[in-house]
Amino acid sequence: LQRTTTVWDFPWTGSVKYAFNAAILDGDLFNRSHILTTGSQIGFTKNTTTHLFYRHTWDDFEEEGFDRQSSSRDGNTHAVGLAQVWYFADRKGQVRVGYEFQKGFADGWNFNLDAHKVSVSASVPLWWGIQADLGGEYIHEKYPDFRGPVPRETDRMGFTAGLSKWLSQHIRVDLNYAFTDEDANYEILSFKRSIVGTSVSYVY
Repeated sequence: LQRTTTVWDFPWTGSVKYAFNAAILDGDLFNRSHILTTGSQIGFTKNTTTHLFYRHTWDDFEEEGFDRQSSSRDGNTHAVGLAQVWYFADRKGQVRVGYEFQKGFADGWNFNLDAHKVSVSASVPLWWGIQADLGGEYIHEKYPDFRGPVPRETDRMGFTAGLSKWLSQHIRVDLNYAFTDEDANYEILSFKRSIVGTSVSYVY
């Protein structure tokens, strides 16, 4: 849901978004997430917008871990963020730079976290109505209540690339690739992951 109006003669858009995600691992349900995001964006100039948002996520994992008091990941996360967007090519292309802070509260101590995230992305119009999307992000997570020899810390770097095209006025198709490199100070928690996906969006 969103509404666009003017504030002090500047265009302003307020929005509320709800999403439900269900993740499947090895054919079984892994977790469910409810995500509520509210935010606003204001255009101080013709070719820029400034975004502010707050996001609340509720996570419910099927496996509670070996000890619910310490290893359960069920819980909720609060996030606040700020992003600046610059438009070019008659607003068909854009560059976005953002910062986000996350505070996570889990049922198990090991998954309470504080996280800082910086990101940069760009959308560039190509030919035949195709758009290229590129992005990168860096996240530093600290788990201050981690029950181990030292508190857990994680550095995560991510890269995304994709192509999208509007098939009609209302239907858009996206092809996406994502790579994640997670480096934790506990070796067993480090990993690298690649994901390829596609999506179809209907806009009305």
